[in-house]
Amino acid sequence: TADPCNVGNPNDIVYAEIAAAELVGVPSIVNNDGTLTLFPNPTNGIATIHFGNEVKDDVRMTISNILGQVIKNMGKVQIQDQNVQIDASDLADGLYYLNVTTEKEVRTISFNIVK
Repeated sequence: TADPCNVGNPNDIVYAEIAAAELVGVPSIVNNDGTLTLFPNPTNGIATIHFGNEVKDDVRMTISNILGQVIKNMGKVQIQDQNVQIDASDLADGLYYLNVTTEKEVRTISFNIVK
């Protein structure tokens, strides 16, 4: 079949529908290995972050909306027994990104708030 991205003439105007989530500017290192989990998800705003590996570095956390804008800065957090509890109950229902930054890397995990 023909390539759907290679149609029309060189000066044609092309209309494309792209999900906004694909345009979000989130950090490049995304948690895919299970070492960072957030539960429950969806949450009512109170959630626990579990670090699968022991963390010895300082950890800073922010929450971004689907536009990539930081809407909550939690700063440096204290990890106890590889867990951190976050309170995002002041945020509206929706999809958010938790950005976890250490001296070595940035990890991002998505979560939903449903009240």
